Amino acid sequence: MTQGKKLFVRDATGLVRELSTTDTFVWTIVNVPLLLSYVNMVFWVTSSGLLNVDYVITTLIWMVGGGIVIMLYYAMAGAMPRAGGDYAWGTRALHPAIGFVMSWSFVWINILSEATGSYGGVAYLSSGLSIAGKMSSDPGLQAFAATLTQQNSELAIGIAILLFAALAGSFGKKLLKTVIYFIFFVGLIGLLVAFGLLISATREAYIASFNGISGLPYEQVMAEARTAGYMPIATIAASLSAVPYAVLTLGPHNVASFLGGEVKSPKRSFLYGMVGAWAFSAVVWLLAFALLDSTIGMRFIEAMTFLSTSKPDVYAQTGMPAATANLFMSVITKNPLIVHLVTFGVFVGNMGWMIILFPVNARIFFAWAFDRVAPLKFAEVSDRYGTPVYSVLLMAIASIGAFIVIYFYPALFTFNIALLLSVWYGLSGVTAIALPYRRKDIFENSPLKMRIGGVPVLSILGVAALLIYIYIAYAALNNPSLGPISASALSWTAILVLAALVLFYAIRALRKSQGIDFDAIFREIPPE
Repeated sequence: MTQGKKLFVRDATGLVRELSTTDTFVWTIVNVPLLLSYVNMVFWVTSSGLLNVDYVITTLIWMVGGGIVIMLYYAMAGAMPRAGGDYAWGTRALHPAIGFVMSWSFVWINILSEATGSYGGVAYLSSGLSIAGKMSSDPGLQAFAATLTQQNSELAIGIAILLFAALAGSFGKKLLKTVIYFIFFVGLIGLLVAFGLLISATREAYIASFNGISGLPYEQVMAEARTAGYMPIATIAASLSAVPYAVLTLGPHNVASFLGGEVKSPKRSFLYGMVGAWAFSAVVWLLAFALLDSTIGMRFIEAMTFLSTSKPDVYAQTGMPAATANLFMSVITKNPLIVHLVTFGVFVGNMGWMIILFPVNARIFFAWAFDRVAPLKFAEVSDRYGTPVYSVLLMAIASIGAFIVIYFYPALFTFNIALLLSVWYGLSGVTAIALPYRRKDIFENSPLKMRIGGVPVLSILGVAALLIYIYIAYAALNNPSLGPISASALSWTAILVLAALVLFYAIRALRKSQGIDFDAIFREIPPE
């Protein structure tokens, strides 16, 4: 124990295990919102020019792949439930520098996602209000929607969203829980309303409603798309090509693992809160795609998107706004209240994952500081709120700073986030492979410590996860719609990863000069 006092900042983290199994489930769902996620997937895929996708097949494939990854995180989080998640495991099971690179990649993914997500939130809100204004013949609402995307408004709203997320994450888990549960239930209501609309309408009724407001009838849209080169069929090849988009929009649901030091009954909570949330979400998404296809028609959604990008002059004849989820859903009903509910559900869902990422990144900063990898100030926990307030503040400064830089100088932030994500998850797979052999003391505490033919199941999951993310890295390097693949973008991405190694070894040298046995820190399991 004397050595532990010397190595770590203090004997206990100061964090309290107060997140229940239900909390873990709700936080997980809010981080990958049910309504927003499948909307993002469909319209990212179609806008990228990838057509003829059977979304049920794509989702089923990723249910298996994502299931592998989430089981891996369940096993490792259950074995060592600590703040920082795979930073804590990677630094102990692989190498301290590699674990730091993993977490550094994830931190930057989150910071850049927060920055770009602010734009997304404003865009969702503006689009939804604009369509509601058109459907209800309310020019005032349409004009207000247009003002949201003007430069000053967009900047102010984006910063306001990030400040709200920072404040929610700073003043204790009681406030944070209240905000997250509110977002969960609003998102759930929006999802149920959307499902209710899709279930209550027939394809014939949808076509009749669309024909009543569009300058081009439903069947003529399909005919124009075919004339322009679109073939309204689903293919296995296209469905397989859409899998990387599913990976980047549908999970996996591992966010609770980064709050491991604050989760009660970790093994049970991670099983039902992470694995259970993944299974629940997968069922919801499969139902969503089936309903969209039954009521609206996925080929029709593809045809509309295809015309809007390939034949804008033809699409203009519909007299419709941009081909978004709000547009297709609002055709079913002219009730502006219902349209607003769906719009608000999507907007709040976008807020939800952004709010969740603040405490997640803050716990990584906290874990770095607790291991003396970052300034010790970030390991301080507020006596009043029980949160690492300085770490949350750092996240706020970083995300707002990134947002402002991207806003005014977008060329400076040309990182390939899909590639960074592959580095992070790929190294997590390597950690799972190594953990049973390099840290048997940690592995023996895992809820998934069985073996097949003498080989740990966790290592098998690690190999599978590594292969999955090698494929995603390959896709990221060859598909510009997944992320920029210019020499500049790839260079900046590589520099970001290399910077983690330089920073780590600089800190190591500093701590050694201070007389601290830096390497010994990572031979120990952090205290709770």
